Amino acid sequence: MKQKIIISVTNDIAYDQRMIKTARSLIRCGFEVHIIGRLKKDSYPAQLEGREFNSHRFQLWFTKGKFFYLEYNLRLLFYLWKQKATVFCAVDLDTILPNVIIGKLRSIPVIYDAHEYFTEVPELTNRRFEKSIWKWVEKKAIPYCQSIYTVSNQLAILFSQEYNRKVEVIYNYPFSFNTRHGVQKDNLIIYQGDLNEGRGLELAIQAMRNLDSYKLVIIGDGYHKLYLEKWVSQWEVTERVIFKGK
Repeated sequence: MKQKIIISVTNDIAYDQRMIKTARSLIRCGFEVHIIGRLKKDSYPAQLEGREFNSHRFQLWFTKGKFFYLEYNLRLLFYLWKQKATVFCAVDLDTILPNVIIGKLRSIPVIYDAHEYFTEVPELTNRRFEKSIWKWVEKKAIPYCQSIYTVSNQLAILFSQEYNRKVEVIYNYPFSFNTRHGVQKDNLIIYQGDLNEGRGLELAIQAMRNLDSYKLVIIGDGYHKLYLEKWVSQWEVTERVIFKGK
């Protein structure tokens, strides 16, 4: 019988390339993988049909802010209680508490997958109360995690120093593939991911003024999109920056 790992994220799994790669890697290692996420207004229930992993997406009343996190965590808490699993994996601080609580009650080991230094994300800048809440969650929950891994050496060092724990690094590389010889290649710079603050997209757009023979293709969506579109107009590079959406 395969060991089952349940992974929790707060976004839409259908567009999360990192989580899809994680699932495929675990499946190749012999795990049964079940990913929990959320169903957004522009999502479709059938998007994940045919995938190698199982999934469940919550349809939530709230889509952002403190009530979103509260609703998601309560739903996740009750959902995990009913699941059979060998291992729980919490992705970032916004899923860690239900995993730790149910993991402790049912003696299921919890792995913490830190995609970022959550308490220092741009969205929490100048929001001292919210930041203090997430820092409290971090300090209470991380000591109960059996293993921790993150995305870079510098973050691993930071977490190791703060919690006196060994932290592994798993890089988020794209799948490699070979292109056929003789295929015409355009001068494209491609960004794929969420359109949020702190991604360096403003600098990338600004740099296009000095890259006359290139085009920047931005694949993804997020709350920062309207700002970035205005930034493109401001730097007069509308012909060389293309927004493709999700």
